[in-house]
Amino acid sequence: MTLTDNDRRVIRCFTDKVACDGGKLTTDGARLDGYWMGGRGIAQWKAGKIHFTDLGSKAAETVQWAVRREVPINWLAVSPVRRVVRRRRSR
Repeated sequence: MTLTDNDRRVIRCFTDKVACDGGKLTTDGARLDGYWMGGRGIAQWKAGKIHFTDLGSKAAETVQWAVRREVPINWLAVSPVRRVVRRRRSR
């Protein structure tokens, strides 16, 4: 999936928490959705942070990547997978 200028505008509206509609994406300011099968809930605002949902599609990953590039790192919620601490092996 290639993001158009219209899609990038919708992503900026999502990060600004403003409702917007585009060709492939839509947002009500609190949730970012895609106009394809299984494109509901790509990202959403919860407790002042952006949470991503693993939808399992390349298109959703592309949109999430674009959102990550648009916002400061402290706006993103830490996923549980990244909290895994690697333990040192005992000898």
